[in-house]
Amino acid sequence: MSEHTELITAVIKRIHTLPSLPEVALKLTRLVNDPATTGPMVAELISRDPAISAKVLRIVNGPTYGRSTPVRDLQEAVSLLGLKTLRSLVVSLSFINSKVGKTPFNMPAFWTHSTIAASLCRSITTQTKTGDPELYYLIGLMRSIGRIVMAQNLPDETATILKVAEKSRRSFQLAANEVVGTNDAEVGAWLAGKWELEPAIVDGLRWQYDPEHAPDQTVVPLLRLAEFLCHRKGIRACGDFDIPLATPDDIRAIGLDGTSLQAVIGTLESELAKAKALLASGP
Repeated sequence: MSEHTELITAVIKRIHTLPSLPEVALKLTRLVNDPATTGPMVAELISRDPAISAKVLRIVNGPTYGRSTPVRDLQEAVSLLGLKTLRSLVVSLSFINSKVGKTPFNMPAFWTHSTIAASLCRSITTQTKTGDPELYYLIGLMRSIGRIVMAQNLPDETATILKVAEKSRRSFQLAANEVVGTNDAEVGAWLAGKWELEPAIVDGLRWQYDPEHAPDQTVVPLLRLAEFLCHRKGIRACGDFDIPLATPDDIRAIGLDGTSLQAVIGTLESELAKAKALLASGP
């Protein structure tokens, strides 16, 4: 066993408190990838959680989607949004309304950043037609979840990580590598595996800082660009104190040209509005 693997294992052994996703969200993430899944099956599953059901209908009927006629039931919402977009909405609602224990992070700011970054990942890959935009949405949404796990289970080390990151103007990831020998990407991927999420999500989280080893070469430049665009709006990932950069190589790797990049930049305000609508859904 390598020294790095030993460090990761030692950290994971100390993790006893985990963020949880509602059963409906976990089952939905698996159903979506089953070709036998139908709209009525999904509507029936979501209806088992009245709180999530009500929030889905409230958001679909809100100004974000601009419907001229109201969506009256979940079956209609499934038909309108499609299975994968509905999954993204349900998981987002589950995340931002989950009960998180004490952390050093401002949780409304944490979820605002997560939802906007996720929406930008979807917007960018919709423009470039590279892969599944909803898959990249979920990777963008969950990319920092390892920070919550670390904050809840390694509070003293996390406090040190944040001090090191702030003092040196570095990212949480680099400071975590220095302090505990692992980082939020590895911890987040471990959690996604515990949740039995699809391998593409687990890999996307695990290799989000490491283009050399990432199986999907879109993930790292995509997340870099999303972070850069968030920074333009003054929205940063909690725990990061560096200045994010997106290089021309990143932009080319994603498949953007000047026109499509401007189109993505033009979506920033609308993505911010979507994030606010999600956050306003209430606990």
